[in-house]
Amino acid sequence: MATPLAAALLLITAVAFAATQKSTKTLVFHAAGTASPKCAKGERPLLGGFSTTLSNLGPYVHPSALTVSGRKLNVSAVNEQRDFEGGTGSATAIAYCGSGPKPTTVSASKTLAPDGVRGQVVAKCPSGSSVALGGFRSDIATDGQHAEVYVDNLERVSPRKWRVGGINDGSVAGQIEAIAYCTPGNEQLTTVTHAIQIQPMKTGTVTAKCPAGHSLVMGGVRSQHYGSGYGALQLRSIKRKGARGWQVGALKFEALIGKLTAVAYCR
Repeated sequence: MATPLAAALLLITAVAFAATQKSTKTLVFHAAGTASPKCAKGERPLLGGFSTTLSNLGPYVHPSALTVSGRKLNVSAVNEQRDFEGGTGSATAIAYCGSGPKPTTVSASKTLAPDGVRGQVVAKCPSGSSVALGGFRSDIATDGQHAEVYVDNLERVSPRKWRVGGINDGSVAGQIEAIAYCTPGNEQLTTVTHAIQIQPMKTGTVTAKCPAGHSLVMGGVRSQHYGSGYGALQLRSIKRKGARGWQVGALKFEALIGKLTAVAYCR
C-alpha cells in the first residue's frame, strides 16, 4: 500500500541513473574490507546498494558501512561469526550513477551497550534540504568477540530525516551511525512497502515496487526486532530491481520466524 510522505514540494530534480558500477571485495575469515565502485566523470552515486555472502552455514559477511565520497560509493564488510568459520566470502558494492547537485553530509551516532541491546539514530538534513541518499556505519569486530553492531533498519522517516537501527550482539559497546546526504528542496515522495516471512536458518529476499508511472528514488529496509542476535534478521543485500523496484535480503538466524520488509521511495 502506498502512502505519501507529508511535505511541501519546493524542488524536484529528476533521478536518471546513467550507469551502474560494481566492485567486489574478497574477504577471508576474520577479515574486513571495502569495495568502492567509481562513477564516471561528471556523475556521482545517486543511490547505493550491496550484496554479501551471508548464509546460515557461512560465510558470515556482515555489512558495516555504506558511504559516499565524491564519485565513489564505499561498502565495508566484515567476515566474522565468533569461532564458526564459514570460509572465504565477499562483499559487492553497487553504485547507481547519474548527474545531480553535490550533497551536504549530515551524520549522527549512538553507542549501543553489549549483549543484545537494540537502538536507532536519526540524521537530520538542514532546513531547506531533504535526504537524497542514506548511509550508515557500525562497529563490527573482525574476531567476533567484541562489538558486533548489525544494522538491519534503514528508513527515510521524513523528507529531512534518515533513520538507522540495529542490534549489538557483541560483548562490548559499539557505535551505530546514520548518514544523510542532503540536497536542496523538500520533495514529497511516496512510500511503498512489501514484506515476507523468513524461516529460521534460511535466507530470503523481498521487493517493494513503485506504482506504474512512478520511478524508484531511494530504498530502505525494516526487520523484525528480537532481543538477541540469535533471533535477529541479519541484512545481506539491498539493491535496485528494475526501474521501479527495491529488493532487500536477509538471513534469519535461528530460533524464530522473521518478518523482512522492503521499503521503496517513489516519485
